[in-house]
Amino acid sequence: RGMGADNLTSRIGAGSELAGIRQYQQGDGARSIHWRRTAALGQVMVYEKHADASTHLTIVLDNARPKDADARWDAAFERAISRAAAIVVTNGGRDVSTEIVCRGQRSPLAPAGSPSDPILCFLALLQSVPIEDAAPLASIGRHARVLEIPVVPAREAA
Repeated sequence: RGMGADNLTSRIGAGSELAGIRQYQQGDGARSIHWRRTAALGQVMVYEKHADASTHLTIVLDNARPKDADARWDAAFERAISRAAAIVVTNGGRDVSTEIVCRGQRSPLAPAGSPSDPILCFLALLQSVPIEDAAPLASIGRHARVLEIPVVPAREAA
């Protein structure tokens, strides 16, 4: 892929690729202890990892239309699409690759620093799907930061 959490930097941090081994410091997690090196040296040693160069944001937008949906649900769905678009545009100038995941489909991936036009086109054309015909939500990568955007109809005025 070459994007998102898979890109590495020379910075040390909470990433996924091994950068080296160093002496334990207060606050290091027990999961990062390198037990063989600790035993061999007689002092606690931990794995050190590369920081990820950018993050991957997956926005989950459930487009399944409930059986009892009405105009309020339709309006809420449009608000959810607008909110997703605003988040995509906001993250477009940052080191964040972004995608939208819906029922049975996903938007094109907008790599970090690239224009978000393909995702905005996807959102502009996105339609709801009757719940009984809706596929499951598309899969989400394990390195993704996930943001769910609920479709919440406004309450009727009393």
